[in-house]
Amino acid sequence: MEDHRLEALRDEWFRGKRACDVGCNDGLFSLSLVGAFAPASCVCLDIDSDLVRAAQRKLEALRRHSAAQAGAAERGEGEGALADAGQAFGGVEFRRANAVEFDFGNEKFDVILLLSVTKWIHLNFGDDGVKTVLRKCRDALVPGGSLIIEPQPWKSYKSTLRKKINGVPVLPDECKANLAAIEFRPDAFEAHLLGRDGGFASAERLRPAGTAAFDREIFRFIKHHH
Repeated sequence: MEDHRLEALRDEWFRGKRACDVGCNDGLFSLSLVGAFAPASCVCLDIDSDLVRAAQRKLEALRRHSAAQAGAAERGEGEGALADAGQAFGGVEFRRANAVEFDFGNEKFDVILLLSVTKWIHLNFGDDGVKTVLRKCRDALVPGGSLIIEPQPWKSYKSTLRKKINGVPVLPDECKANLAAIEFRPDAFEAHLLGRDGGFASAERLRPAGTAAFDREIFRFIKHHH
């Protein structure tokens, strides 16, 4: 359950805190993060119900495994790495949700993750969709909270539209029109979030882009304290 992105994150942002992973996919990264940093709670959202079900299965297996390790440790039969994380897995929840339409309600978080999800929002819901999600994340953060973003680079957008599985395009035709209309490119996200309407006070780059396909830049934006 190692993920190179974990190395860019810091324990104190998560330990005992309320986290939210928007666009959690099959839950592998979310659960790796919970195992490593033990947040008090972690709400994980994804638009694909099959992926959410797969994530739920992983979570249930981890809960069983960590309970078994904790029982073994109590009997003095060694200690398992997952035994300590058992309580943290109890605070994990996977929900099927479209991030553009999702209502956080009164839920507040110390840290929200948007990892490799902005391109999918962009191609399906355009500039307004991405801005809506960024605004919702800002509003759901406590003052001083962190928004951690791993935007896909602009150059990867066109290749995604060409992608096919068994000869069928991954994305519907209207996404091509959405791509043509995009003006709010990923390299403009930082200025927007730090601007008058963004609501964030500062930013730091946690990791530069690497040479491998998934070595993407990761940024942390800190919400204004007032």
